[in-house]
Amino acid sequence: MTLLEEFFKATNPNKTLVYASEQDRQYYIDFSEVRGGRAIEKLKRNIVSQPDLPTCRLFTGHIGCGKSTELHRLEAELGKENFYTIYFSASQGLESLEDVEIGDVLLTIAQIVSKNLEEAKDIKISLQPKGLRDFLEKTAKLLLTEIELNEIGWTLPGGTTSGNANRSGDFSISAGIFKLTGKAKVDRSFRDKLKAYAGAHRTEIVRGINQEILNPAVEQLKRNPNNKAGLAIIIDGLDLLKNPPTQQAQLFLSEELRQLECHVIYTIPLGLIFSNKGNELAQRYGADATVLPMVPVKSRNGDKYSKGMQLMYRLALARAFPIEEKACESKVLIEQLFDCEESLIQLCQVSGGHIRKFLQLLNEWINEDWNLPLSREGLNRVVQHNTNSLLRPIDDNEWSLLLNVYQSKKPGQGDDEKMREYQALIHDMFIYEYYGEDRRSWFDVNPLIIESEEFLEKLGKLKEL
Repeated sequence: MTLLEEFFKATNPNKTLVYASEQDRQYYIDFSEVRGGRAIEKLKRNIVSQPDLPTCRLFTGHIGCGKSTELHRLEAELGKENFYTIYFSASQGLESLEDVEIGDVLLTIAQIVSKNLEEAKDIKISLQPKGLRDFLEKTAKLLLTEIELNEIGWTLPGGTTSGNANRSGDFSISAGIFKLTGKAKVDRSFRDKLKAYAGAHRTEIVRGINQEILNPAVEQLKRNPNNKAGLAIIIDGLDLLKNPPTQQAQLFLSEELRQLECHVIYTIPLGLIFSNKGNELAQRYGADATVLPMVPVKSRNGDKYSKGMQLMYRLALARAFPIEEKACESKVLIEQLFDCEESLIQLCQVSGGHIRKFLQLLNEWINEDWNLPLSREGLNRVVQHNTNSLLRPIDDNEWSLLLNVYQSKKPGQGDDEKMREYQALIHDMFIYEYYGEDRRSWFDVNPLIIESEEFLEKLGKLKEL
């Protein structure tokens, strides 16, 4: 495979780096120096320093800023500390990310965690989930007809079918939940009934998860020959929820999410910490949500920020030269990939330090030119296309909000309705958050918008007033 082809493949913006993989780790860049501190080390320390005390923390940041990559790093780091760690994305178990409620999340946790423990190859965990089995059977019997029960392969009464048994011949929670949620994915009426029923019985579900999955697992892990320090669960993907903000807040303020008796980390939508529920969330969880901000490529006053720019350089070079990048002069490598260093500077600046957007623009640029070194003309075409897509949905009211953020460098203020509008702009990545060297956060408009003719025109008119 040629350098061009390898470069194109390595810049796939939809590929999440798995830190435990040696292949992926060669592409990893540590941005903590310019992101206001070592967020992952703080989350790790909270767990490692109190292994026997269940902890629960929230993690957030802009969609695509690198949260999943950092959480995979945390997974690997906890493994080094002898913790049995289960990482998964909520989308693996949820039918969709719309209208998600507490019962949906709890059933997803029960399904995926139990499946992981049942199928663990390096350690043997035996679960005897009688209470959860009874709950699932009761749920199926109440919500499904005899025909529907047979259709999904669940025989009642009598406990289980062969499809619901784990390797020990006992009832499999994961298989049982999978049958119910699988039915919900194709039957909206059943989905609504299951959602309501699970929500009404969330206390029973949490008790079953703790007593029949988590507590037995922790005890057996610690008695294991490897003498595991404990169990940690990392639940990614909940930051992508499409629920209305009030429903999102209600979900994460639910007591049940904090009652799981092991170490748990949830991702949450970034806009929640700027809402009027932000302080309440911090009080409920005992700490502010850990935020992973953008990589600053300029300072608050608009000057180029050399530390951030150099790290973004490394991000680009490592995708083409994952080994040589550490040993060679960057300028030599830059000349092999780009027509001039100014083109790479422009890429860094228009990305705003957003990792996925940077990789997306670079990947599209490679595909546009399909020749090395990449040309400035190709980058300009890619930038204009992305700018057009970003500007298209902005209405007059949103322009006003964006101009306010650009001038104040703050996330916006106002009544509940106004704050919801700012939250939507943050969620949709029209507004980025950064940390300065003083570790104070500041905000700015997406550079693709700032450099557009429309923005400059509206800013000029505002200054004339």
